[in-house]
Amino acid sequence: MFKVIQDPINGPIRVDSNFIPIIDSPEFQRLRGIKQLGMCYLVFPGANHTRFEHSLGTMRLAEEYSISLNMDNIDEIKAAALLHDIGHGPFSHSFEGLLGKNRNLSHEEIGVKLILGEKPFEYSTLPDRLEKNGFSPGSIASLISNGKESVAGSIISGELDADEMDYLRRDSYYTGLGTIPFDYHRVINISGTDGKNIFIEEKGVPTIESILLNRFLMYKMVYFHKTSRIAQLMLSRAIEQYKQDTSSLVLMDDGDFIWNLKNDSGSKALALMVLKRDLFVPAISLDYKEGMEKKVHETIISSGFQDNDFFMDVIPPKSFEGKKRIKTGVKVMSEGIMKEAEEFSPLLSALSESFARRKLTVFSHKDNRQKVKLLFQ
Repeated sequence: MFKVIQDPINGPIRVDSNFIPIIDSPEFQRLRGIKQLGMCYLVFPGANHTRFEHSLGTMRLAEEYSISLNMDNIDEIKAAALLHDIGHGPFSHSFEGLLGKNRNLSHEEIGVKLILGEKPFEYSTLPDRLEKNGFSPGSIASLISNGKESVAGSIISGELDADEMDYLRRDSYYTGLGTIPFDYHRVINISGTDGKNIFIEEKGVPTIESILLNRFLMYKMVYFHKTSRIAQLMLSRAIEQYKQDTSSLVLMDDGDFIWNLKNDSGSKALALMVLKRDLFVPAISLDYKEGMEKKVHETIISSGFQDNDFFMDVIPPKSFEGKKRIKTGVKVMSEGIMKEAEEFSPLLSALSESFARRKLTVFSHKDNRQKVKLLFQ
C-alpha cells in the first residue's frame, strides 16, 4: 500500500506504507501549523507554506539522491529526511533558543530527543511508530545529527543537501521572487562519493554557483528582510515578557503560540502590535564593528530612551559565518584530486566575503525615528 501526495515543487510524492504511520503521528502533523519562513509572511503574503510540506519534499529529494549515490540504507535516509525538522518550534527558526527550559537546545537536538523519546519528551509516539515499521530510532537520530559526517547524513545535512535543494526552490516559489533557478537533478546526477564525502565533478561548478547565488539572494531579500527581522525581534521580547512558563510554548504550532502570547498580560502588547503589523521601523543603519552594540545602547539610553523603546539587530548575524554555514566549501573532484569549489570560482569567494560585511540597525517606534537618527549624526 502507498499514497501519492501532490507537491507543487517536486511533483507527485509516493509515500510507502511504512512511512504513513510516521506522517500520521501527532508530532509530524504539528508541522502543518508551523510556517517555513517564520515572520516573512508579513512581507511576502504567499509565504505561508509549512514545515510539513518541506519535510515531505526533503524526503523525496533524499530518495533521489540516495538512489543516484547507490546507497544501501535508502529507507533509513528517507525517514531521517522526513523527520529532520521535527524539533522545530513555532515560526521555525525565529525563536529557537528562547523557549523555556529547552533554551539551550537547537531544533535538531529537540528533534533527536523526540525521535528517541528522551526527557522531557517521553510522551513522543515516534520511537514506537518507527520501531513497528522497521526503523531504528537511534539510527535515524544519528543520521539527523550527522555527528560523524557520514555520506548518508550529508544527503540530509551537508554542503549540498536535499534539505537545501527543497527549501530554496520552495521559498523562492512561495515568496514569488523566482530568484535564480537551478537544476537540482543535475546536481544529483553529477554528484559522487568516496565513501566519506559527497563531491561534484568539476564540470558542475556553474550549477553550484547558481545554487549558492540563489541562496545568497534569498538571504539578502527574504531571510534577512528588515521587516521580518523586526517582527521576530518584537516577538522575541514578548517571549521574554511572558509571565507563564515558556517551556510549554516549545512544541506548540504557530497559532497556539500566538494565542498564548496575546492572552498573557506580559507579552500581550508586543504580540498584538506584530499581529496588526504595527512594527518598529529602521531609524539608523551603521557599518558594524565588533563590540559596538554596547556603545550604541549606551548612547540611546543616555538620551532618555528606555530599553523597550528600541531594538538593535546585526545583519548578517554574527553566528552566520564560516564556510560550513555559508556552504561555499562544496567538494569538487578535479583530475582525481578533491578541492573546494571556491578554488574554481571567484564568484563563490566573493559571496563568502559579502557575508562578512555586517550592518547594525537600530529600530524604533515611528514617532521616535528622527530622534534616534539624530543621535548618530
